[in-house]
Amino acid sequence: MKKAFWGIGLFCLCLLCGCGTKELENNAFPLAIGIGKEEQNDFSVYMAYPDLLSQAAKDNALSTDVIWSGTAADLFAAADDMSENSNKNVDFNHLKVLILDRAVLEQEVLRERLVSFFLEQKDAAWNTYVMLADGDMEELFSGELEIGSSLGISLEDTIKEWSNIRSRGRTTVGNLMSQYYNGNETALVP
Repeated sequence: MKKAFWGIGLFCLCLLCGCGTKELENNAFPLAIGIGKEEQNDFSVYMAYPDLLSQAAKDNALSTDVIWSGTAADLFAAADDMSENSNKNVDFNHLKVLILDRAVLEQEVLRERLVSFFLEQKDAAWNTYVMLADGDMEELFSGELEIGSSLGISLEDTIKEWSNIRSRGRTTVGNLMSQYYNGNETALVP
């Protein structure tokens, strides 16, 4: 009886230890990522993730974004760079929209690096919508758009509202990977 009492007491003390090192505030959950091509076949990467510590987040956690941008050889290096420079661990599991510069899909080496990331990154969401953009993404990821919500949520809602594209016609990361690995050199992205 005494051992059971001490066992239950020890178990209760373990429950009071808190959440540990993986607090929500220590994570960045990008909902939108933009990827462009740099001159040396590197990626220019933009990540928009909810600013959970802002004043507006008290009413709506998805109302404002923090924007991170950098240049990297691949998304692994970009995530590492972002984590090192912001003290946040990047979690791609909630990614809503991936915006690609057309030049990324046109160059095989960049396409391969992109799909390799999603193949190897186990927590990356394959149901993420894929969109194409021509040119620089600085304006889109400036943080100055007055859209009333996080960029990823706003773009996802816009894609879902497009009545001229059936739900099966919307391209996701999974579709992009399937097209790439099945030998279809032309990625069909609306």
